[in-house]
Amino acid sequence: DEDFKNNLKYYFDVESLIDYYCFQYMICGLDALGKNQIYITYDGMKWFATAYDMDSTWGSYWDGTREVSSAYRMQEDYETGVNGTSNLLYDRLEEHFKQEIYNRYQILRNGPMSLSSVMEEFDKFLSICTQEMIDEDFDAYPGIPGRDYNNFKQIRKYAVERYNYTDDCIEEMVTEEIQANKLY
Repeated sequence: DEDFKNNLKYYFDVESLIDYYCFQYMICGLDALGKNQIYITYDGMKWFATAYDMDSTWGSYWDGTREVSSAYRMQEDYETGVNGTSNLLYDRLEEHFKQEIYNRYQILRNGPMSLSSVMEEFDKFLSICTQEMIDEDFDAYPGIPGRDYNNFKQIRKYAVERYNYTDDCIEEMVTEEIQANKLY
């Protein structure tokens, strides 16, 4: 445990891992901590986390056939969690960098990933990608599921619920750590 905490920085950009973790939790990237991540490097030594295949975000199941609960517990509910396994890197990050995750989450949540900032980015996107273009896409690909529910109104509602849920999860992570330290 000590070796992991002290030496992770030599192999991974820890800040990018924490940002990735917080970001995926906030958007409910269903399989982002399980299988859908890419790591990049500039020198072949230190790796940075990046997002990949974000079809399962903001409450949409990967195939668009249904909505996912805003209280979806990332690693615990992900399909690999069924057999007791998950992404060991993020398990250990949670275990050994709780305070760092909490601190960074507060910065992201109140800054670039604030609800207002995220909704503003969606507004910008929708000013470019008009409803007419969206309708044309559905006409060209009529088999796309989720047409009736997967829209900006749904994303906005989901984001509010998800952010409240994630706030509680991140707070609980640190609260448990503080309580555990008091016992010793």
